[in-house]
Amino acid sequence: MAHWATGLTWQAWGVILGIGVDLVDIARMDEALRRTPALASRLFTEGERNRAPASLAACFAAKEAVAKAGVSVAFVVAEA
Repeated sequence: MAHWATGLTWQAWGVILGIGVDLVDIARMDEALRRTPALASRLFTEGERNRAPASLAACFAAKEAVAKAGVSVAFVVAEA
């Protein structure tokens, strides 16, 4: 049996599906990375670290969305 729950969450056969938006303030991300240089090595691959602040914020938002979704993913990073 499927039914709508509150908001944009939908439940079907015991599985909850939801829609959300992950946003990162570019200036705040840039400031945090400048203030704590080790943060970049924990959050981004070596190739990602050289990107513009807007790109880093978008990359972080995407990674956060995957983590919140509870998806187990193994990434193979190919540096170009």
